[in-house]
Amino acid sequence: MAVLAIVVVVATVTLDPGPRTWTVQPGETLKLSPDEVHPDDRYRCVGTFLNSTPERGHSVTGGGFDVATAEDGSVTARCAPLSGL
Repeated sequence: MAVLAIVVVVATVTLDPGPRTWTVQPGETLKLSPDEVHPDDRYRCVGTFLNSTPERGHSVTGGGFDVATAEDGSVTARCAPLSGL
């Protein structure tokens, strides 16, 4: 008598992509969900950069570039048009 055994293994693997560099073009706004954001992400806009994600409820502004983290953890990064820099 032959016995057939089937074993099914299900695994869920969540890979942390680690820090990323987000580039925002002049005149554009980038909106990121809390799931897309890493605390050590970098943000760039025409010669201006930010080396980490602001804490929840805080923003960093300078050189025509604004990066803000909402209380829910979402991030909005705005880069001024070239004429506004």
